[in-house]
Amino acid sequence: MRNFLLSLALMLSIIFSTAGCEREDTPEAALEDIKQAIEQCNDEKFSERADVRRLLDVAYDDASLELASRVREFGAAYPDDPFFKNTAEDIILYNELNRDEHMKFINAVVDECFDRTLTPPANFNDDTIKGTAAELRHYFATAQSTVKDVKINGLRAEIRIEATVESLYAGGSHVLPLVLEFEKAEERWRLKEIKNVGEIITPLVDIAEILWPDQFNS
Repeated sequence: MRNFLLSLALMLSIIFSTAGCEREDTPEAALEDIKQAIEQCNDEKFSERADVRRLLDVAYDDASLELASRVREFGAAYPDDPFFKNTAEDIILYNELNRDEHMKFINAVVDECFDRTLTPPANFNDDTIKGTAAELRHYFATAQSTVKDVKINGLRAEIRIEATVESLYAGGSHVLPLVLEFEKAEERWRLKEIKNVGEIITPLVDIAEILWPDQFNS
């Protein structure tokens, strides 16, 4: 289901949120380092602050459960999308059976995001991997982010961010509310988890339905 793949890939938008520059090592400073790593297309620097593969692996499971639990809601919003005509059980089973293929697509998008030579295709569907990566890079270039709340409890922290991004291919601006969890180890804060997949899945599916209305039926 292409919309599901795109929704998961778009979760990479978490790395396009920034919170200013800090001298002391703080969760906000970790976000700033992540921003700089993306600007420089430096995946090694990025990996010092976050494990994007692990983030997406966890997000895959969370998003699958979220889509399944809200299948009727999305089916009403997008009645022409056959994916949302399935039962919740069918959606979970389908995404589990096709996990390897879906993650292959998502990881290819990650690789393109860090490729300095990436050239956006003229049309999204000309090359959906590069098109998705270009969409994400455009989010980064246009993102306007506001830190709404920071909570630190010992070696864990949560940052709530409201990010407004502009779509390269779908047009218009979109608001992504993000809750990011950080963990401190060896005096360094690292991004560990997206805490509010349920909140961000709706705007991501909305964008995906515009960009990629065709369905993945293998």
